[in-house]
Amino acid sequence: MTKFVLVAAMAMAAIGTAPRALACVCIEAGSTGDQLDAAETVVLGRVVGLAIRTKQVEGETVEYTAATVRVGRRWKGSQAKRVTVNTCGDAVRVCTCGVRFELGGTYIVVTEEGGPATSCGLTRAALPSGDPLVAEIDAHFGE
Repeated sequence: MTKFVLVAAMAMAAIGTAPRALACVCIEAGSTGDQLDAAETVVLGRVVGLAIRTKQVEGETVEYTAATVRVGRRWKGSQAKRVTVNTCGDAVRVCTCGVRFELGGTYIVVTEEGGPATSCGLTRAALPSGDPLVAEIDAHFGE
């Protein structure tokens, strides 16, 4: 299966009273192995905090979600016990390629340096037992 990565976050749009939406575009990023090699962080952990943060993009204030993940398992990246992962969108605004982190949920987090977590790549909720992506990551890193 082909994996994808976020290329660009495009302008937010509001239509009437509908919730604002963030659109983004994904392009092919190579195999799982290619993405793991390019990643700065590869961890499995539980979301212990969620925050809405803001940044300026082309003169507009844009909100995004910052998820604090308590690391249970690390294959690559900082040795910190917790990592903060940013993704586009928030509880109100839908982002077509954002990861919908849930407090208390367990996630496989794979991010490139300075990049957000996206549903285009490998970051996703972990399956409760025997997740095949965990096995693939183990094999890739020789564990």
